[in-house]
Amino acid sequence: MFEEKLFQMEIAKRKKSKLEWKYHTKSLFKPETISFNSTQINLIKNLLFTPMSRHRRAEYWFVASGAKREMLNNKGYYQSLLKNFPNGTQSPTEKIIELDVPRTFPSDPFFKEQENRKKLINILKAFVRRDSTIGYSQGFNCIAGKLLMVVKDEEQVFWIFTQIIENYLPGDFYLLFTGVRKDMKIIQDLIKKTLTFCDQSIIMCLNNLISKTFISLFSRGLPNDLTFQIWDAFFIYGEIILYRTFIWIAYFLCDKTLVNKDIEEVSGYINEKMNEIEESGSLNYFLFMYNSISNSD
Repeated sequence: MFEEKLFQMEIAKRKKSKLEWKYHTKSLFKPETISFNSTQINLIKNLLFTPMSRHRRAEYWFVASGAKREMLNNKGYYQSLLKNFPNGTQSPTEKIIELDVPRTFPSDPFFKEQENRKKLINILKAFVRRDSTIGYSQGFNCIAGKLLMVVKDEEQVFWIFTQIIENYLPGDFYLLFTGVRKDMKIIQDLIKKTLTFCDQSIIMCLNNLISKTFISLFSRGLPNDLTFQIWDAFFIYGEIILYRTFIWIAYFLCDKTLVNKDIEEVSGYINEKMNEIEESGSLNYFLFMYNSISNSD
């Protein structure tokens, strides 16, 4: 693909200029760093073209999301939330959380460990106690679960998760899924604009996929490495990354042979091909170089 060649050329340029994480970690990740300034953010935008280690990613998410600042400014707050209900009393929502967590990535070795399941339960319960307006929503267990796989520290994950739900996404995103439905409309328009051959059957099948992927912020349906790569960009660029990611998925899944097929055939094809997504070169192109989707859209 031309896009991948173009992206590889950009990576080569950055390597030549030493724009790789290994050359900048000491300056970016000092113990006293609470948030990134505008100069550091511009540097990070260039560094995101190159792979990041899992160890560095945990620290990067913690700072870039604003979670480190919030945690330091609210010492003891997370622990107080976990003690909020005396004598082990639980709300109906918290009982749902305890049912959902064992179903969260059950085949992943990380969540076969009881300690990690307990951490996830704590994080979700604490959020519900903090924000009763949003409460607990479909997809929360998957988002917090994937964060926990990388960050490991329970309190840090709580603050990163809180930043995502309360600050990175529109206020109505999870309230009756109003925001999700708005995003679906935006994506439909973008697909019609960029993949002009798509007919009604293709659009309908993509709509089902949009709702599933957007609700979980791509924590379901993609390999971990791709999800984490998307979130690396999300913490710097914001919500526009979700749109660009789905357009990339649509490009990967859809071709002109699907036109005039019935919806069951299109759905079967898309679901099967979704399981084959594993390469990241073209994803990077769409995240950082695909200029057909801007904030003005």
